[in-house]
Amino acid sequence: MSNVSFFEYSFNPQIEHPEEIATRLNDLGFICRSKHTFSKFTLWVQNLCILLVRDDVEHEGPGNITGIGCLVDHFTLTNQHDAIPDPDTDFFKTVVNGFNIYLVQEDVLKDNSLPNYEILDTNHNIFNRGLEYFSGIELNLGMNTPDVYYKLTQIGFREDNGKLLSKNNRFTLLLRDGIVGQHTIIIDTQDVFGATARMKLAGVKLQEFNVTPINDFKDLTHKIVGYDCVAFGKYDSHSIENYIPAEVTNFNVIFRQRKQYLKIHEDTLDFYGTTKTQT
Repeated sequence: MSNVSFFEYSFNPQIEHPEEIATRLNDLGFICRSKHTFSKFTLWVQNLCILLVRDDVEHEGPGNITGIGCLVDHFTLTNQHDAIPDPDTDFFKTVVNGFNIYLVQEDVLKDNSLPNYEILDTNHNIFNRGLEYFSGIELNLGMNTPDVYYKLTQIGFREDNGKLLSKNNRFTLLLRDGIVGQHTIIIDTQDVFGATARMKLAGVKLQEFNVTPINDFKDLTHKIVGYDCVAFGKYDSHSIENYIPAEVTNFNVIFRQRKQYLKIHEDTLDFYGTTKTQT
């Protein structure tokens, strides 16, 4: 197994107040599910999206994605000899040039299997029109990229035309040479229009596109224009997306609704990179 379970988000409380982080995550639809009894780690959840949030006074600069958590089988875990138990999270962890890779056996994340985490919220009725699951990430790690790439292939990710795919094909990872630390998370949702409406009601600033789709998206066209989304592909195979720039969350977020449109394309990411952010 080599499927992505969560991302680690680290912030420095001397730079950003924890309440500021909490408000930002709440606005995105996350709730704080639990906290570690002996450390300052908390687990934030929205449907199948999980963020491991680290309060760290040694973190430099604004908060950002500093790690990735992967579900692995017992054989893979025992063969990663540099992965050691991390008492702050209760997960196995290996550090590759400052980037944390957590290795988690699938049954560990089941209910009540993390004894050192205090449950803060048992509500499972998360937003029906919210963000469903993480389906990709673009990491810009500079000179550290090759080492992280190699480690991820060691634990079971496979290469596909310059990308890394998880075993279940639901997650794509791109390691690119861009602005170091400027990462982009891709999240799937069943209803990009409903998610967009909820974000706007929460006051989340979204990218303004004001672009009419080039191809005919039939009955979806008026929604794409009305909710100011951007569409890639065509009606029978498409990705309808919206975008939260890093100025809002310290990392870029693409949330999307797909139909027969499986892969994450570099030109899509480049489109957002060249589109001026509106506030």
